[in-house]
Amino acid sequence: MRKKGAGTSIEAEKEATLTITMNNKELNCGELVRNSMRTAMALAKESYGAGKYREIIAAQMTVALTCETEGATVTRGMIDKWMAPGAEGYRFPLEYLPAFCAATRCDLPLSAVAGFMGYTIADENDSKWILVIRKERQIRQLQEEIDALKKEVRQEKSQ
Repeated sequence: MRKKGAGTSIEAEKEATLTITMNNKELNCGELVRNSMRTAMALAKESYGAGKYREIIAAQMTVALTCETEGATVTRGMIDKWMAPGAEGYRFPLEYLPAFCAATRCDLPLSAVAGFMGYTIADENDSKWILVIRKERQIRQLQEEIDALKKEVRQEKSQ
């Protein structure tokens, strides 16, 4: 990952974007997410059928967002604009991404964002293993502290 931008002016810094190289092509985070969203839409089209899959996704996103974002409504038109090949002027709200992934039944866009930032998405089982590893690390650290205290006490007794 690297930061892309020209010059040192404030405007240049504001316009700088993080990029990553994929298949010898540099992608910024927006392109990466948009490409992964298009893949998720293609998978949803297969799952829901070609008919009204965008309406179904919009409705499911609206239901999911109603719980988190008061009054948020997603329409087919919004999805069409977000998915359009030349959709440069339209920005997909990142806060909608979990609802989009749930509606399309595809976590690829969420994984793309996490991967772009150097993170990995973990399922519930992996999360439990991570917790086990953290707890084992804490136990080792506590044992090292106990051993150090015991050593200190022995040294004080021998003096």
